[in-house]
Amino acid sequence: MKRIILIAIIFFSIGLASLGALLGSPYYFYNKIVSENYRSKWYFLENFDRKFVNPDGKIEAPAPDLGNEDLWKTFHFKDTLVPLPVRNPFYYVAPIAEYDKEKDVSRLGLTIYGTGYREISKLYFVSNMFMSGAVRSQELFKLPLSRKIIQSVPSDKVWRDIFKKPLSNWNIPFSEMIYNLYLLQLRTTLLPRELVSFGALNDNTGVARLKSKNKDYITELVMTKSRGIVYSYLIITEKNNGESDLLRYKFLRDIGFRPGSESLAGIIYKEFKALPYKRKVDHEGMMYLLSAWSHQMDNEEYLKEMILYLERGEDNQRQLKPLYQFANEKYDKTFTRRLVRDVELDSEMRLKRDIELEEKEDLRKLKNRNISAGEAPLTEDQKIKNRIEEAKRSKRIKPDRMIID
Repeated sequence: MKRIILIAIIFFSIGLASLGALLGSPYYFYNKIVSENYRSKWYFLENFDRKFVNPDGKIEAPAPDLGNEDLWKTFHFKDTLVPLPVRNPFYYVAPIAEYDKEKDVSRLGLTIYGTGYREISKLYFVSNMFMSGAVRSQELFKLPLSRKIIQSVPSDKVWRDIFKKPLSNWNIPFSEMIYNLYLLQLRTTLLPRELVSFGALNDNTGVARLKSKNKDYITELVMTKSRGIVYSYLIITEKNNGESDLLRYKFLRDIGFRPGSESLAGIIYKEFKALPYKRKVDHEGMMYLLSAWSHQMDNEEYLKEMILYLERGEDNQRQLKPLYQFANEKYDKTFTRRLVRDVELDSEMRLKRDIELEEKEDLRKLKNRNISAGEAPLTEDQKIKNRIEEAKRSKRIKPDRMIID
């Protein structure tokens, strides 16, 4: 009898241990995943980093005191609504326009200068994207139970938890473990690899701080989810600079999003044409044209127009330089119409600009010569016709024939 009881106790102990191992193994593996990215056929992250596990907390953006609001105006660039100092004497705005020949991609942004033309802030406009579900990204999430757990959470809560929820705690229900691993997957997909820290600005907006090339500046990617689309912009802020901090707070609080469209370009251009001439040749006029161009960046006419009016104004060298560079990189021209001194260009681009100016001057003199002689300037069709007639005449003349006038 004692032997039977002993065997029963042994089998019961083995069963209890097996049950404990079965029940405890998910917690063990979950802890291994979030602490050291444990690899298994069920779950593994290629670009895991411990920084993805826990957010940094709420991002603070107190109300900034930037003076009279009448000196600011909101402009629509791509999908982003940005408040800018159009007539504020303490700030100066210049475009960032870059062209990647290999990828055939144009990048647009803004540089904001403060007192003494010190570069205190930069904004880059980032293409929007759809919020990826990533439900089938891991074998674990393909299980019916896991899929049911994930799909039971509203998408707005998922977005908030991406930037708010700590994932390091392992003493949680099994369903929460599955959900946490899903959040970790989304973070490694959504947040850049150059991540330093991240947190929530509010329920709709998260901020990811990235590594900066310049140690004197802070780089942040700001992401807002609206109707399933993630809208983003990149902001670069100078450290230990009160002006720069105020601009950062202004942008974090007041930048909004609205889908852009090509038709908006024409509407914004009409607003520009209605401005008084003095404001057209100032940086306010440039922002209208830059806004219009952002909705049709393949339309070089908006770029030409910006250069044309900025060259007619004063102290627009910082705005002209990036536009000359972009035009040169994409179109192999600067689209210059008149000489503006003190624009910091390299020798090759300066030479190209001077050649364009000389060609325009030669063309102007030729037209004036034709007009003074009582001749109307030839049209393109007339020029072609004259060349054809000249070719016909040359064929009728034999090579060995001498012509005496």
